[in-house]
Amino acid sequence: MRRILGPGLLDSRPYRLRVEVGADFLTVTRLLEHGRVAEALEAYAGPLLPASDAPGIARLRRLVDGQLRAAVMASADRSLLEAWVHSPWGSDDLEMWESYAATLPANSPTRPLAANRVTQLAAEYGLATWVQRSGN
Repeated sequence: MRRILGPGLLDSRPYRLRVEVGADFLTVTRLLEHGRVAEALEAYAGPLLPASDAPGIARLRRLVDGQLRAAVMASADRSLLEAWVHSPWGSDDLEMWESYAATLPANSPTRPLAANRVTQLAAEYGLATWVQRSGN
């Protein structure tokens, strides 16, 4: 690290950076702290280091993902829900698909597609679907 960063950026005992570091996950959490859910979702590049099983990384990944997901869900904003379910990390998220489908008007051409995805995921997970529970 010292060869790459140079002696002016890295301290030792304990090892630490001497300068502020920017990271996309920090941007996401800052935006969420300010209630800027749409901007946080736009800044979200996906799960933090998804191949890492290091405990600290896995914990931070769950924290950031969970906070963003909860904020999108709580927003009940159709466009944010739609962005989530059409993302690689949200495409199999049954609860978010249910929430998204519930925001669509009965006459929306997208509603049957969303309801079908809910049914598919519920079947995969062995659960009753939103459509079955709501009578829609």
